[in-house]
Amino acid sequence: MKRIHYAFFLTLFCAPFFNTSDAKAALITGLADKCLDVLGSNTSDGTPVIIFHCTGTFNQQWNVVNGQIVGIGNKCLDTVGSNTADGTKLQIFTCNGSLSQLWTIFGGSISGGSASKCVEIPSFNTADLTRVQLVGCNPRAGGGVAPNQRWILR
Repeated sequence: MKRIHYAFFLTLFCAPFFNTSDAKAALITGLADKCLDVLGSNTSDGTPVIIFHCTGTFNQQWNVVNGQIVGIGNKCLDTVGSNTADGTKLQIFTCNGSLSQLWTIFGGSISGGSASKCVEIPSFNTADLTRVQLVGCNPRAGGGVAPNQRWILR
């Protein structure tokens, strides 16, 4: 009987904090093999998206679903205030299908919204807790993207 209560408790109270939309969640790694991470495993709307050394925890697991990048708490990768200006920081937010939550993963970059800008680690700063941002895509001569705009799904 205790096991049933425990399972019910886990399902009712813990499930909203874990990304359960797809068993094939991936880590998204960037410069210096740092992972795209939701600060403090917080599932509140507006929680910053940062880079952090990879631990494989739920706040670093992402799914690509219908052009949205969905993470912990089934929240979407989003731009703060739906802004498209260079330097706009990224956050998680309740998925609503807005342009600020639609992303294209192609050629090693993550570009988003109607602005066709790329997700970037600012100033090549690989320190844990660095907030990622949206900026103009910076293609390299001969192809490829700038190292601080290159992302790999693992």
